[in-house]
Amino acid sequence: MIVNFFLIGPPRCATTSLAQYLSMHPDVCFANPKEPTYFCTDTPAGDDSIPETIEDYHERYFSHYDPIQHKIVGEGTPLYLMSECAVANILEYNPDAKFIALVRNPIDIVTSMHAARVRVGMRHENISDFEEAWNAQEARKKGERLPKKVIRKAVLQYRELGSLGTQYERLMKQVSSENLHVIIYDDLRKNMEKTKRDLLRFLELPELAEIPVPHLEQNSAWRSETTRRVFEFLKESTHRLPFKPKIGLLSAISRLGKKPARRKELQSEFRSKLREEFSGEISLLSKLLGRDFSNWR
Repeated sequence: MIVNFFLIGPPRCATTSLAQYLSMHPDVCFANPKEPTYFCTDTPAGDDSIPETIEDYHERYFSHYDPIQHKIVGEGTPLYLMSECAVANILEYNPDAKFIALVRNPIDIVTSMHAARVRVGMRHENISDFEEAWNAQEARKKGERLPKKVIRKAVLQYRELGSLGTQYERLMKQVSSENLHVIIYDDLRKNMEKTKRDLLRFLELPELAEIPVPHLEQNSAWRSETTRRVFEFLKESTHRLPFKPKIGLLSAISRLGKKPARRKELQSEFRSKLREEFSGEISLLSKLLGRDFSNWR
């Protein structure tokens, strides 16, 4: 068995929805849980959640693989795009690997990521105000102002997370155009049906009417602290459990255990600062993809 395709991010761009959709296709063996993070060796985790060997990687995340049923094998780690070495590591493992990457307004990515981390608890993000968290990035690089049990410090570097131009420039130097499928988040929201068809065509999969169109997550908050803790325990401790909760189960807990919530609006001055910060990255991204993203600046 070898993993054929990788959904590489960035975070907060519907990667979970797309992973859930692909996992329901009978020809696909999708990683369970969906984010092994095995290949981003430059952002080490602070626990034992990452497999040490490729054999462990296969066994831990693809034990449900059926060589008779499954035509392709995939996983979905949103940090791979941000990582400086993940794609190179993947290509060393499988030179013919296919990559699915998404594009979203960097400001929306970083604000959504911060809100999501605050929502799941203090161990993930201990600064609830995004502007304060943004200003704390340099201190956090030095190991200051970090959550007590943060697993990956890199995900708190919001500037790097939103540097999509730099990330895509690196990606497109490494991966041939025929092995790269780019999805614009705005297009996905406008026409999920077309996005789905194009994705299946890229992966050379038949379209099946019985598989529902992916559901996009909305801004939300946990209904109770107990539900949040159960979800986080199942998600982060899967490799230690005697059973493996399916992606669909985790998604169901997330969907049913949350309620709609409005994200705090950014102060206009700070939003202008973010536009200026990411202006160069957006211009580079437009050039690389041949798409006008000037409305993001």
